[in-house]
Amino acid sequence: MPKTDRERVVLSLLAEVGEPLPPVLIYRILRVRGATFGRRSVMRYCSELGERGELQKIDPEAMEDGELRRIDTSEKGYWMITDAGRERLSE
Repeated sequence: MPKTDRERVVLSLLAEVGEPLPPVLIYRILRVRGATFGRRSVMRYCSELGERGELQKIDPEAMEDGELRRIDTSEKGYWMITDAGRERLSE
């Protein structure tokens, strides 16, 4: 499966869920669904999609207060699809 298809799989999952997910959970769900790429690949795809603005990183502690606060992609957090990511899926 080409890298662009793998990125679309990650985007599709996050679009389906509609809420921020930790990277390890993204990986585990994709594995259960038959993905053959590894955890590090998923984390790299998320980072690259984040750098392109197709994913955003959310502060998990702010979520405890019901807030979706965006944080820098270099910080630890959960990934959530953006409008740009949804647009890519509709192409």
